[in-house]
Amino acid sequence: MSVSNQNEAQVAAPSSESEEVKRQFVTFHLGSESMAFDMDRVMEIVRLPITVEVPLTPSSLVGLANLRGSILPILSLRRVLGMEDVEATDATRVMVLNYCGKPLGFVVDKVTRVMGVASECIEPMNSARSNIDAKLLSGVIKNEDNKELIQLVDIDALTELEYAQFNASNDSVVQGNTTFSEVKQNSDEHLTVEDSDILQLVSFSVADQEYSFSIEATQEIIRLPETISTVPKAPSHVIGMVNLRNRVLPLVKLRTLFNLPELELNENNRIVVVTLPGSGGSSMVGVVVDEVREVLRIHKKQIESVPELLLDGDDSKELEGICQLDDGRRIVTLLSAEKLFQRDDVLDAVDCVNQADNLDSVQDSFVDQQSAEEGSIMDHLANDYSENEPQLVVFNLMDQEFGVMIESVREILRLPDSLTKVPKTNDFVEGMVNLRGAVLPIIDMRKRFDLPSQEQNDRQRILVLNQENVLTGYIVDSVSEVLRLQADQVEDAPCLSDEQVKMMGKIVNLRKKKRIITVLEPEQLLSTQEQQKLVEEVHESTDS
Repeated sequence: MSVSNQNEAQVAAPSSESEEVKRQFVTFHLGSESMAFDMDRVMEIVRLPITVEVPLTPSSLVGLANLRGSILPILSLRRVLGMEDVEATDATRVMVLNYCGKPLGFVVDKVTRVMGVASECIEPMNSARSNIDAKLLSGVIKNEDNKELIQLVDIDALTELEYAQFNASNDSVVQGNTTFSEVKQNSDEHLTVEDSDILQLVSFSVADQEYSFSIEATQEIIRLPETISTVPKAPSHVIGMVNLRNRVLPLVKLRTLFNLPELELNENNRIVVVTLPGSGGSSMVGVVVDEVREVLRIHKKQIESVPELLLDGDDSKELEGICQLDDGRRIVTLLSAEKLFQRDDVLDAVDCVNQADNLDSVQDSFVDQQSAEEGSIMDHLANDYSENEPQLVVFNLMDQEFGVMIESVREILRLPDSLTKVPKTNDFVEGMVNLRGAVLPIIDMRKRFDLPSQEQNDRQRILVLNQENVLTGYIVDSVSEVLRLQADQVEDAPCLSDEQVKMMGKIVNLRKKKRIITVLEPEQLLSTQEQQKLVEEVHESTDS
């Protein structure tokens, strides 16, 4: 989502009037520390996007993001510098830097301005004190306006501190070396105005009309899933229910609710998730909209009352105000989430969802649709498989999407009530099960990747993978789909650690959906020694 330039303060352009100005810097803050990057290395500045976490990588990595179809590694500058983490705010930004011709994002607390500095105003580090490791700084600027000391961060030293392999191994994911000064003219990413009278609105379109919810009412925005389960006896605008992190979410289509012309759902549709008022946060509703536009920053004075002509009928109570932007050429209607969900039909739909006996079918639709019995998915998909159209079995770990190429997957099983323990094995080995007369070792994928463990539940599945003709089962949080891929959607993953690139050397980049799936290499999930030890211990356990 872009950010509206309403009431945003533009980054000041560097002055060209003085010939003494030799260098330009983009200044920013980390807590009370004032710092700067050389502007020639700053490609652009963006809001903190949705990121995909990557296991087995340094702790400073926030994750991977999709930046206009390309993969951008994002690091926490606070973590790199050994500072405490803080919650992201509306002022948080990602500074995308040019590192050896490749983009690399660093999260900072707040970007302040662009400033021009004469060379003689830059002091060496040996003449100044700093709480930051001097090896990471190239000098300091003394701001004469407020006596503030601005520390110049050495981008190369900063990156090589933990990511020296990034330079050697990664392919460039952005063409050219575009600088910030070239990009900012077309960017809506400006400095934040801190004002208690500023409202933030999540705007979206429905039938070419623009609406919005307040950001406080909006929990999150998600893509429309491929499978939506129906709600019995629900009105037409309640199109079904989906599973959202083990919670059932009823979906209300705003086009139908507002009696607007119908349009078939497509990849541009989004679900705006809002908490049901008065529920204590226990119930949520997903509002299906045509497209999410942006986050607007609007002064309260810009919100006008709804004209009386529009207040006829019961539906008008859902309109909270109207905002005119761009000299009246753009009108955004503010919806009241609270009043919208006071409708009896919406409340009835939520009750139907909460009382449904088949809630498990939302999460289990992949397994149930592929096979009437637990067993091999290859039996159902082998005839459709083509080397020119690879297929990926997608599963979830801690709300992150991972995948395994389908030729490596032998079966998908439900997790049994109990597993037979295998002594003397690694902590990530949960036990073994009997699979049609053969012993199958079971590994907890979360533990294998040093992720927090979770209690056993009925949505977990066992992926049976073929590793050098040895079958091993891996417990995952859930299995979601089999995804057909185009060859150009599979890319090399950024090299962020030796172990990561060995196990997760590929990613699937679905550019249009801004969706990143980490692809696992089954042969690398266990080393040769770990595989041999596991087989020996399983055999010893079965013999005894």
